[in-house]
Amino acid sequence: MTIKKESILKIISLILMFYPFLDIFIAYINNNEGVLTFHIFVLSLFIVLFCLQKYLFKEKHKKTHFLVGGGFVLLVLVTSIHENLVGDNLDGFSFLIKMYLFLAVLYYYKETGFYDVFASFLLSHKMHWLLVNIGTFVTLAISLQHSGRIAHWGTTVISGPYSLAHTLSYVFLFLMFGNLFFYFSNRKMLWLIAALSSLAIVILTGVRTALLAVLFFAFVYMKNKGIKGFMFGGIALALIFIGLYSLGIFDPIIQKTEYAAAVSGSASNGRILIWVTSIAAYINPPRGSSFLSYLLGIGESALCQYNWNHIGIRIQAHNDFITILVSYGLINVVAYITMLIKKMPSYDSLLTLSALIIFNGFITYGQSIILFPLLIILVEDIRHNNLNVFNKHC
Repeated sequence: MTIKKESILKIISLILMFYPFLDIFIAYINNNEGVLTFHIFVLSLFIVLFCLQKYLFKEKHKKTHFLVGGGFVLLVLVTSIHENLVGDNLDGFSFLIKMYLFLAVLYYYKETGFYDVFASFLLSHKMHWLLVNIGTFVTLAISLQHSGRIAHWGTTVISGPYSLAHTLSYVFLFLMFGNLFFYFSNRKMLWLIAALSSLAIVILTGVRTALLAVLFFAFVYMKNKGIKGFMFGGIALALIFIGLYSLGIFDPIIQKTEYAAAVSGSASNGRILIWVTSIAAYINPPRGSSFLSYLLGIGESALCQYNWNHIGIRIQAHNDFITILVSYGLINVVAYITMLIKKMPSYDSLLTLSALIIFNGFITYGQSIILFPLLIILVEDIRHNNLNVFNKHC
């Protein structure tokens, strides 16, 4: 039996297609235990499958992926050993692992032409994607019957089976992007309803960075559609937001923003202060300046402790670039930025993701670094004016 070249990419596509449901279902049945392990397992499985494809089909530069993978492993080991030496523990090790797993899959997605295969696979499995939507929404509804709500920042938000509302928000954010991909591909009202329902869940979590990512995507869409895009897209977006506001769906975000402004004096929950304080930890490391502290960072646990000591919040920088720079040093933040620029299909895709990268932290949430291809195929389809390979299966 011969294995077709796209077979392995289709296996990855199948896992990605079902992932929104799998993630929320596993979180529900395990009371949110083991979700991080599941993220790392899935990303590692993807890398193994990509390596298998390289081996089976003897592609050009087949040794390159071993060099890249080996370099990633070496850098992770060196940085983690340094963190263990200078920090209190290895709390940030999972962040470092997720970062390099993300960069590895980002590399392979671009090198194997995965996005085209994934887009075509989704469009040829519409009913399966519909079942993913149904399963994800039903699991959320069941979890809300038991608890699934968190009271904080002067309001009550939904978190589903997760301990953080952000996690639920990002699952439904990328589910929304997937539904929009189907809608723009065939203009069926079913997918628009599914997308708006997903957006409503995102807003009910009270996670403003997820809503900001929606606005960034809206800008990318309108920019690619020209003047008419800005005109009609702006009107459509305003009508959607007015409709959701009239239903009270925006209440958690409004109440959270008002509470933050009243308590901390900053509607952004002190983002600027957190960034400035975190950068100060890099400039003046708590254990003293050294070449290694600038090159490999002070460790995420030390960053969190520094912020606790200076601003009373045990938190990372809420910005991937700053968190990686301070925690893991110049060499790792350069690797992160370089891979984002070189391996993202376009600056439009990177712009939309930047809402999460800059204003909250993209790597922190494993759901984001697994599900982001749903955003990529949507943005790239729009960039090509729906005239590329994606439309062949509509």
